[in-house]
Amino acid sequence: MPARTLPRNHDSRTCVRGAAGETEAESYRGELTAYCYRFFASYAEAEDAVQGAFLQAWSRGSGFEGQSSLRRWLYAIASHVCLDMAKACRRT
Repeated sequence: MPARTLPRNHDSRTCVRGAAGETEAESYRGELTAYCYRFFASYAEAEDAVQGAFLQAWSRGSGFEGQSSLRRWLYAIASHVCLDMAKACRRT
């Protein structure tokens, strides 16, 4: 697999902040799983919700503006993912 190169106009500090943010976000996985477990009383569904929250956070990482803590931002995303999953379960 060929090595990936960064575009000329890419700011390498963004990668460092992104990697640090990813590590910090991962540190909340356990408590987010416990939080989501309260919605479903199912560890598997809680893990799915947390994974969905991390995917959403990663895909819209530029949405984190630093006005609140990363933890609060992840909890808000996880809450919305849990509510969406609960609605989807009720429809079926």
